Amino acid sequence: MINDVEFATIESNGQLGYSLKKEKQPATKEDIQSLIQLIQNGQLIQQSKQPAFQDNIFIETLNKDDSDLPSHLQ
Repeated sequence: MINDVEFATIESNGQLGYSLKKEKQPATKEDIQSLIQLIQNGQLIQQSKQPAFQDNIFIETLNKDDSDLPSHLQ
């Protein structure tokens, strides 16, 4: 559903690229194992995830960092 999409782009080759909102992304094996651990022991396993901003493929656009952009593209 379109409401599940956080960002979308049309690539130069015509393909659609998109990123789902966090709550709509599929669960990983690590997510499921953490949930099982929480249910069984009441304890959450600490996940070794990187900060969310590193997961975002659009971080350069969000930060609007064009300092290294060639002048003919500015």
